[in-house]
Amino acid sequence: MNVETQSLEDQSSEPRGLEELCESTLAEHVASWLERIGARLVFGVSGGGIAPLWGALSNAQGLRLIHTQHESGAAFAATEASIASGEVVVVFTTTGPGLTNALTGLFAARQEGARVLVFSGVTASERRYRGATQESGPSSTLAALYGSGPVFDEASVVESPTMFASVLRRMEEGLARPGGFVGHIGLPTDLQGQSCSPVLPAAVHTQQGELSGHALARLGQLLAGRRVAILAGFHAREAQAPLIQLAERLAAPVVVTPRAHGVFPASHPLFRGVVGFAGHAESESALRQWQPELLLVLGSELGEGSTQWCDSLVPSERLIWVHPTSDLLSGSFQGVPTERVVALVAPTLRALLAQTPQRSAAEPPGHAPRQAPSKPSLRGVSPACLMDAVQRVVIDQGEATVMAEAGNSFAWAIHRLRFDTPRLRISVGWGSMGHFTTGVIGAALTTGRAVALVGDGAMLMMNELATASVHQLDATWVVLNDSCLGMCRQGTALSGIHGVDTRLAEVDFAAYAGSLGVQAWVVEREQDLDAVLARAVQGKGPRLVDVRLDASVAAPIQRRITALTWSADAEVSP
Repeated sequence: MNVETQSLEDQSSEPRGLEELCESTLAEHVASWLERIGARLVFGVSGGGIAPLWGALSNAQGLRLIHTQHESGAAFAATEASIASGEVVVVFTTTGPGLTNALTGLFAARQEGARVLVFSGVTASERRYRGATQESGPSSTLAALYGSGPVFDEASVVESPTMFASVLRRMEEGLARPGGFVGHIGLPTDLQGQSCSPVLPAAVHTQQGELSGHALARLGQLLAGRRVAILAGFHAREAQAPLIQLAERLAAPVVVTPRAHGVFPASHPLFRGVVGFAGHAESESALRQWQPELLLVLGSELGEGSTQWCDSLVPSERLIWVHPTSDLLSGSFQGVPTERVVALVAPTLRALLAQTPQRSAAEPPGHAPRQAPSKPSLRGVSPACLMDAVQRVVIDQGEATVMAEAGNSFAWAIHRLRFDTPRLRISVGWGSMGHFTTGVIGAALTTGRAVALVGDGAMLMMNELATASVHQLDATWVVLNDSCLGMCRQGTALSGIHGVDTRLAEVDFAAYAGSLGVQAWVVEREQDLDAVLARAVQGKGPRLVDVRLDASVAAPIQRRITALTWSADAEVSP
């Protein structure tokens, strides 16, 4: 998505007069700049090191500040709010552990392609090297967090008002690039409250480049007359309409990665299922029967979670890879000739349609996955029965965003649920517990009702139930409660490792939610699922459903375990 940002001098109407702005603090100028670049949501946890900025953000009329329970929760919420809205979302932290607490969520933001700006408190320059409490800054043990690298696409410390414009300009340029961007600006506490003149950067206007006619013609020639299969990934989520048209013209079977559920409709005759983590055997079978000469990869990095290194995806001739950034193609398919197209997926497909004539080929072999009926359990609720109820009540009868936490929760969701639009959010690449127990509030703030399928282990690790209660957010937690770390218990058993302790306390999450003013239910019988889920997604405010699972039902995670236990002596597919 392109970004057009405007400075103060580019605005015909000002929220405050120039004279008043000249008397404003640096923190207030930050808030004004955020409003100019289209930020609306701010998440964070307060602290003395960020107090002036915290106050300025709280009082800015165009910003909504959500004070969370944990900085990582703030970062996960910002990630999901950004992905749901396409907008820049802000995180603020205080010094020291305030910043380090946020790192897991910020790693996720970068991996998931979110657009997040982080503002953290920095120890005043005259107090550095003197053992200041929570000392932070480029001269501290946290020095690596104030430069570009594995965490941040861009990072700087504003040491004086004169640096302000150049730092913001670099952030604007980063936000204007296609794909995600995570930027970090450190602000010394004393500088945040200083009055200064509003020296802000000039506007950044970007135009997304288009493929040349020659490049499009070459792609059209490569696709012409060959057996093509299409793999749709997460970064193709805004390209559903041209993707459907191209697949129909090529008579090409389409598979999707776990994060791309719904990018191609599950009800379409050319859909062949999900590949990668917890994917479908039918997808691999269909591709083996088809034996594609070309694999058209749209918006996927082709990592383990997306492909599970499936040999049926390997084309006999060539792989054509379309992705908005150039540095994310993994080494999953080493040795396969590859054409790289660095461009946004949707406009590329629309342009390519003009180069692609309609084929009269017969429908390719295979079919969409056909789920076996779920079997009732006598020892609690079967996870498969729960997913089928979610399908009937939440997906088929509503429009809520569905999110699934790392662990058996997302394994069951990937394998069992079906979508005709991209409404499922999961994180198979980073896969942090707590991502969606907290990220659900970010989605709820931008899309309306959001439903998170989460494990009891993740809920015990971190959640933002209290935040949802305070702000009366339309978030629903469905807790897969089996009193253990289910994926770890089943995974170690599949790996031949026994005797490990994966037990968790038996927790009444409904009682906990009730203590926070959140409406909640306990479900112990499968016949109660539909009625309770229907109540949990209606009306306003937060909801929680505590589902007591049968822990003996095995999740579809065998391929993941095989990958973990692979050795160099084993014969494996590429």
